[in-house]
Amino acid sequence: MSQPENEYIRLVDKFDKSKGLYPVVDGSIYLPFQDKLIPATGNLPASYIIFKDEHGIVYAKNGKTGKIDFFGDDASTVIQNAINALTPNRTWKEKVVIKGEFTLSTSLNLVPYLVLDLSDAKLILGNGVNKHVIVGVPNSTSHVEIIGGIIDGNRDNQTDLANTSGFFFEALTRDPSDTTVYYEDIIFVNTTVQNCKNSGYWLHNIKGLKMVNVDSLYNGDPATGGAPGGPSGSFGFHLQNCFGVDIFGFRSIGNVGAGGGFGGYDAYITNGLIDSDGKQATTGIPMGIDYENQDIEARTVISNVTIKGYRTGIGGIYIGVTFHNIKIYGTGTPDSYGIWSSGKKNSTLFQFLNLIISNVAHGISFDPADKATEGLIIGGKISATDPFSAPGAPAGGIVIKNVVGYSTENFKSTGLGVSIGTSGSYGSATSITSLSGIISYPRVKITWGGTFGTGETVTVKVEAVYRDGTTAYVEKSATAVGSLWLTDDDIMSLITQGKDIVRLNIYGKTNLPSTSVTVTVDAYGKA
Repeated sequence: MSQPENEYIRLVDKFDKSKGLYPVVDGSIYLPFQDKLIPATGNLPASYIIFKDEHGIVYAKNGKTGKIDFFGDDASTVIQNAINALTPNRTWKEKVVIKGEFTLSTSLNLVPYLVLDLSDAKLILGNGVNKHVIVGVPNSTSHVEIIGGIIDGNRDNQTDLANTSGFFFEALTRDPSDTTVYYEDIIFVNTTVQNCKNSGYWLHNIKGLKMVNVDSLYNGDPATGGAPGGPSGSFGFHLQNCFGVDIFGFRSIGNVGAGGGFGGYDAYITNGLIDSDGKQATTGIPMGIDYENQDIEARTVISNVTIKGYRTGIGGIYIGVTFHNIKIYGTGTPDSYGIWSSGKKNSTLFQFLNLIISNVAHGISFDPADKATEGLIIGGKISATDPFSAPGAPAGGIVIKNVVGYSTENFKSTGLGVSIGTSGSYGSATSITSLSGIISYPRVKITWGGTFGTGETVTVKVEAVYRDGTTAYVEKSATAVGSLWLTDDDIMSLITQGKDIVRLNIYGKTNLPSTSVTVTVDAYGKA
């Protein structure tokens, strides 16, 4: 696919695609991997078929011999025996099919090279079991497919807040900085997790995670909160340190904590609905998406996602993440935010393309301690009392363009006083910035007032500061009160081919040891 030149391409030229910041073509994001298919081997013959009779006895029928190899009244034992009985040390996938509704007395542990077909199954965690429903074993469970099914955590009859997720793939440590790969090639297709005490999908340290049409419904404990940082820290989806992630179609509805905790790398997450359905946590900071990827460039795209009913639509750290076609409809409360960016101080590259935010008090807020330093916010609409709010205003490296509800196309500053240094030394700078983060075609008027002393000359320097920190300037001097506009030739000297102006600094100085002269500036231009 070719990438035609247009305004969006030019705006993102300075970003490295290898860092996950993708250009836009004709208003649509350019994704070279967007047609990639997710493999599934659901047509494999079954090695075992699990079913039960009218008396509740569970059977595991050998798909090759037709014999019943395992049976009993404990579904967990029979299913686990069948899974463990697959060909040992194999390098190909074998399938176990489960048909019917079963109550589990303990977790099911997955093994390598397994297809678990739950298309006609519902697995319910028994009362008081207080365990995860289906578990991956670190450094063992790889090359696994889960097809279909309903996983029900029976949360009202569990008491353990921490160890009661639906699917649980955990690292050997819970250290978020541990990026070791413990699982590979894990696929979920048409699976639903519901009513878990903790999270729906708890997936850590997986390389090659694929999910298609997956649901996470009404997980987390309403009685104890459950937001990230709260007592149980529950999520609809919790991905941490996963590499090579593709999610095509997902729903996170009624989850108490964060709808999606997406901490993946080289990820493409698309076509999702995240809706609190009024069940958001009462503790911590409940978020629709909580994206945290440590200090690693994520190279991630999250596209075509609607977020509803969370006090914060998206929060976290976005290093190398592109958000595209995102709609956020908040709670409308005074503490509601569309985006809360707690970006790291260095190398924080992100893009929001076509972002729609409504029913919030604050549109986008940048953390005052860890402001984002580089990013693009292009296109969309923000309906908020504060479109871009304190305490953390956009830093100079952030470009904001074509956002309805936030005036970025023009800027105007009038009556700005300029400090005048004495004895030929410039005073401190008066800075002019635009809301968009860039200044194009600046026009500047300088006015000298007050009283000039005998032989006094007051000089004003107008300095353009470029994104890379380099500068260019012009100087204008006066020996009497009056005013002037910078000429076209002056403006030409401030503009350098291929460099964005992010700030104008205005300085003043007099040749005398003291002065009664005043200097003010007016400026306007295109942002």
